[in-house]
Amino acid sequence: MSTGAILLVGGRSRRMGGGTKPLLEVGGQTLFARAVHALTDAGCTPIIAAGPVLDEDAAVLWVREDPPFSGPVAGIAAALRALPAPEPEWMLLL
Repeated sequence: MSTGAILLVGGRSRRMGGGTKPLLEVGGQTLFARAVHALTDAGCTPIIAAGPVLDEDAAVLWVREDPPFSGPVAGIAAALRALPAPEPEWMLLL
């Protein structure tokens, strides 16, 4: 069974006073890096991150919702449009 993943990383963090939530550090690692490592360890491929590029070296495919900051549904749609062939049987959404 093949499994891919979509990471939604494009919010404005208004309830936290702004900033970039995925770049918050816990235990010396960003939340984004923790999520990518967990998905990689679980064998997910592809991993598609919807939002602004946070780490150019990350093993993810970056996509952006159009227009930017138009919400999670637009981010999911952008990620699904970018799925490479063959598409995985399952997709996780984080």
